[in-house]
Amino acid sequence: MAGQGGGVIPTAVIVTRGDVDLDPILASLPKSWPVAVWDNSKRGQDLKVYGHFAILPEVETEFVYMQDDDAICPAAALLKKWKPRYADRIFTNVGDGDTPWISWGAIFHKDLPKPAIRRYIDAYGMDDDVLLWCDLIFSALTPWTNVDVGVEHLPWFRAPNRMVMKPTHYTEQARILDKCAALIPAEAAA
Repeated sequence: MAGQGGGVIPTAVIVTRGDVDLDPILASLPKSWPVAVWDNSKRGQDLKVYGHFAILPEVETEFVYMQDDDAICPAAALLKKWKPRYADRIFTNVGDGDTPWISWGAIFHKDLPKPAIRRYIDAYGMDDDVLLWCDLIFSALTPWTNVDVGVEHLPWFRAPNRMVMKPTHYTEQARILDKCAALIPAEAAA
């Protein structure tokens, strides 16, 4: 199926607790894109943020576009800037110098997360850190390229139950980044 971004049409993947209205997000996505929603409230197990990756076996396209359920991201604008040379990395919607979150829009090959997540689990085990911080683990252990095409936060972006609102959010983020840094060979980190 031809389209912008080197002819790639990704599947849009959204993970949610099931407690917010996804209609504004779904309406913002290009109509030609397949959509896969991991709703933790309707699955047999609450996999938290890891739902982003748990749903990948259900995705039929080679590439995915991911974002969280608390923002309107310019998905089509991000894809327009994507080039085939980015196929081996995360192409993410963040400003220069920002942590490469997939939260506000990212395009990547659907098989790309598996080696990074596996490396982390092999070193530290499968636990709540993986369920909650898998997106950070993925981006810390995978090459990425960024472009800033903006984001519109939805009203529930700062709801009390959001990870970013927890008092330990930034210390936990730093802890996970330190654990990931220990998995990167010195020559690759230089």
